Amino acid sequence: MFTDFKDKEIYKKAKELYSLVNSCLKENIPKPLKDQISRSTISIILNFSEGYGRFTKNDKKHFYITARASLNETATCFDLILLHLNPGNETIEKFNALVEELSKMFSGLINSQK
Repeated sequence: MFTDFKDKEIYKKAKELYSLVNSCLKENIPKPLKDQISRSTISIILNFSEGYGRFTKNDKKHFYITARASLNETATCFDLILLHLNPGNETIEKFNALVEELSKMFSGLINSQK
C-alpha cells in the first residue's frame, strides 16, 4: 500500500517532534524563526515519506539524507528558540530525546541503502 510509511516508527516520531515544536511556538519568537522551524520539521516528515516511496536505493538514500539534514536544522532552530523562551526542562528533554532517536533511525536507514 502506498501509505505504509505512516505505520513506521520513524514517521510517528517525526510527527511527534512536529507536534512538540509547534506547541513551543509562542508569540515572542521572531516570525522568521517560527517559519524556519515549521518548514524544517515538515521537511523531515515529507522527505522521509518521499524517500520511502522511491524505488532505487540511491533515490531513497538521497531523501533520507535530506530528512536527516532537516532534523539538524530543526535542532538548531530549537536551540535559537531557547534564547526567546523557556519551555521547561521536560519539553527540552523530550525534544532532545526525539532528535537523538530520529538521528539514529535516519542513520540506520541511510546505511541500509548501500
